[in-house]
Amino acid sequence: MTTGSITTFVVLVIVIFVAIGVMIWWALRSNAKQKQGKVCAQKAQSQMAMMFLILGIANAGLAFGEMVNIRGEIEQQLPIEMIVWTLGAMVFFGKGIMMLSKPVRETDCVHAYEYDSTRCGRCGYDVEHIESKACPECGWEMKRSDEVRIESDMVWRFWKGWRIDYLEPSTVKDFWLGTFLLFLFFIILIVLIFAQYLLYKDKGMDYAYYIPLFAIPLIVMTTVSFQVLQAVRVWQYGKRVAQGMV
Repeated sequence: MTTGSITTFVVLVIVIFVAIGVMIWWALRSNAKQKQGKVCAQKAQSQMAMMFLILGIANAGLAFGEMVNIRGEIEQQLPIEMIVWTLGAMVFFGKGIMMLSKPVRETDCVHAYEYDSTRCGRCGYDVEHIESKACPECGWEMKRSDEVRIESDMVWRFWKGWRIDYLEPSTVKDFWLGTFLLFLFFIILIVLIFAQYLLYKDKGMDYAYYIPLFAIPLIVMTTVSFQVLQAVRVWQYGKRVAQGMV
């Protein structure tokens, strides 16, 4: 590679690393706020949906850029990275649309109302001076529940401590399903990257082909590492429940 190509490659890698870091920080912050009930359930779900849609747009843009790069070469086999970006866009778009269309969880609404009873737990409407038990904006029946406990700010931050002191059954179920789907996606990704390596190992690769090889595994490995840490904590929580310690 030329000096200009190396500089471009380094700049792109740095930008990707920073973007990934910001996205992970924002996701953790949003998740912590939702678990504490600091954000109304509808807004929290919309924020997560928006994050997935943004990731979908980013993947679609990369796929489009690769398509423009190979325009006119109809007989050339589609690059693996273009297929990966396209599949990624479909997955993120699908997840974002699903989150926008599915109803808000009742538990999240109660969490938000427990944290701030002056606002509706579902839509965040100001209900401080409303005598009715139902929100006039969205119709949600405002209620408290002695069985719902708001998690502390430190619960989902694994660098602050390993133990989880409280999890709802639905949260545990969703967590293990998400873990299974994540590892399935990770296996598919490894197969695609290995296939790309086999296709290009004898042809030489331009620096542009290295970008997805750095970016995609980094995103997935960071997510997998976080998921593994959480899996250990959920397993520890399950043991304490079985022993009657929680």
